[in-house]
Amino acid sequence: MDTPDLLEAARAFLDRGDVASAKELYLRLLLRDRYHHDAMLGLAEVFVAVADFASANVVLTQAVARHATSSAARSALGGVLLELDDLDGARDAFTASLRLNPVQRKAWAGLGVVSERAGDFANADRAWREAFHDGDPAISTYRGQGAPVRVLLLRSAVDGNIPLTAVLDDRIFQWITLFVESFDEGMRLPPHAVVFNAVGNADLRTRALDKAEAVLRATTAPVINHPTGVRHTGRARIADRLRHVPGIVTPRMLVRRRDALEGDLGLGWPILVRSLGFHTGEHFVKVEDPADLSAALATLPGDELLVIEYLDTRGDDGVFRKYRVLTIDGGLYPLHLAAARDWKVHYFTADQRSEFQRQEREFLENPQAALGSDAVAALQRAARALAFDYGGIDFALDRRNRVVVFEANPTMTIVLPSTDPDQAYRRDAAERAIGATRAMISDRAG
Repeated sequence: MDTPDLLEAARAFLDRGDVASAKELYLRLLLRDRYHHDAMLGLAEVFVAVADFASANVVLTQAVARHATSSAARSALGGVLLELDDLDGARDAFTASLRLNPVQRKAWAGLGVVSERAGDFANADRAWREAFHDGDPAISTYRGQGAPVRVLLLRSAVDGNIPLTAVLDDRIFQWITLFVESFDEGMRLPPHAVVFNAVGNADLRTRALDKAEAVLRATTAPVINHPTGVRHTGRARIADRLRHVPGIVTPRMLVRRRDALEGDLGLGWPILVRSLGFHTGEHFVKVEDPADLSAALATLPGDELLVIEYLDTRGDDGVFRKYRVLTIDGGLYPLHLAAARDWKVHYFTADQRSEFQRQEREFLENPQAALGSDAVAALQRAARALAFDYGGIDFALDRRNRVVVFEANPTMTIVLPSTDPDQAYRRDAAERAIGATRAMISDRAG
């Protein structure tokens, strides 16, 4: 297979989510030509797809050094530096990209993100105008029979969007993707039957929710996950909202500037500290005692940090279990159970021994039996209090069988497991949640 064919095949694998096959082909290309431009950028995309931003940074730094006139390499490097929270480095990379190609839209969008995060809204607005100068939303291809359900999908160019890839089937829906940063008052929106606001992270310090509300002033269509409701889903706010729901326990939380974090914070020790706006355990540390606090803070980005009371939810076997349910249009849909001996439990690093798979299967197929009727009733009360159209709850059970809620927000994704027979029970659970979300969108569209 010659180089163009290898590049095309690698791109096709990456687009389908087959990261391993894409990586293999890009590496084969780089064995032929160590500094091949497109193969280096493709390999960096592979690393980004699995959130290995450090490796992507190494590859793109080499790409920039070897391809001095590549605007695309510098723009890609800027995107990775943003993920690594190096705002100054990202700004330099995007600016260098634009010197080489003043109409590089990805670089302008990157500068918009940098400026939003820095609170420099005048330069952010200029960058958004350049990034989205035609202002036209992207309209998906429809492959179904009969008329599609037309969905106006609101997203932020900055971050914090609800991942809906598994839900938006192009045989049912035609979606019009509008980045809210591109919207100007007076813009005419394409015809649509329902709006799905995918801007879902209330802890990000950006104007995305303001801009989403501006879009909604230009439509009369029903709205799923209205931004006004999303505003009240930050971690600390959710903890306060659920604290008095019977059967629910939430840790105490404080949002503090880093220079105000010292001495006794009134939460006991150890404590958990994380940077605002991040998920999947990123920039999240456990601090055992006051002597360790300063060193821990030095590893976290951001001027404001979230300080969380540590609640020990280990079972009698010393294992931490974290459950996730989605709440969709008022119903509860179990999605997964992750188990680990470390306090920071995440599904992609969870213990996969058959014992825990059996426990997960029981939870997905019969949550009443797995959790007990009191815990399920408490989750139902929490779902009513949250009133999400689409959202999720991460929780554990304490030794009194109370539901300890770690977080609840709209940005939780449904990942469709493989078709391997041993994944069937997980896939069935995901498909139930996907079906419920599709039904909600169709019902709201009328």
